[in-house]
Amino acid sequence: MATRQDQDLLEDVLITEKNLCSLLTTGVTECATANVRTDIKDVLNNELDIQNQVFNTMSTKGWYQPEAAEQNKITQARNKFAQRPMNS
Repeated sequence: MATRQDQDLLEDVLITEKNLCSLLTTGVTECATANVRTDIKDVLNNELDIQNQVFNTMSTKGWYQPEAAEQNKITQARNKFAQRPMNS
């Protein structure tokens, strides 16, 4: 049976995975060597899979329920970014 301690542990893992993915993304975008970039991308993809597994486990147990975005906010964001030129 799952306990509060299990939930706390998975929350810590989820936060850690999110932070690690953020750091790895920075590493990929700032890498000057193709081989190293490929290696970091491979690690990033693996960590994204782990983060998704943790998220799905928590969501299934009702421990992590992100708030759904309002449709008008989604539309506003889509319009905002659709209007930006790619080369500015």
